Amino acid sequence: MIEENDIYNLEKGTCINELITQRQVKYLISCIIGRVISDAVTEIKKNMKALKCRELEAKYPLKVEIATEECVLKNNQLFQSLKKIENNYVINNYKIHRMNGKSSFVLRQIIKAYLTNPKQLPDSVLEKYTDVCSIPCLKEKINEIGSTPKNVRYLNESDFSRYKDCIIADKGFLRLISDYIASMTDLYAINEYQKLYGGESI
Repeated sequence: MIEENDIYNLEKGTCINELITQRQVKYLISCIIGRVISDAVTEIKKNMKALKCRELEAKYPLKVEIATEECVLKNNQLFQSLKKIENNYVINNYKIHRMNGKSSFVLRQIIKAYLTNPKQLPDSVLEKYTDVCSIPCLKEKINEIGSTPKNVRYLNESDFSRYKDCIIADKGFLRLISDYIASMTDLYAINEYQKLYGGESI
């Protein structure tokens, strides 16, 4: 069995398949992360000591880099191996690129729907827009609405048509759309896409 802390020699071990079993994978990941952090802390301590030897106080913000990834982990073999794994199997994985492409498509379509017709946004978002609306005459029209909630959904059709282009160009409105979409989980975004465009799947 490979020694618990002998992370650097994993690739040389003859029992690697025995170590990396379903029940041990979490432990292995924990060991790897722990080792990288431990190495980083040791390197930072060295840098702090060198800073002190040069009679420089460690005042913040530091003018000398002592804890950046570049200066702490540049020569760390384990960390660099992890970066290669990330690059080869995560960043450049075709499945990841497909999912990223699908996510981008879904988000673009949701944004397009909201900009095409702001009334497709929920009342909670439109009510927030009432508070941040930067179009004085539109705000007056919203306040004149007799029913509640008071937002652009309940403007009469002629008023809404007149102000629609101003609404979708309003920075406050665009900020609210951005915040609303940023708050969506993956599942929520997919469900929202399906509600907006129909169909069982994307």
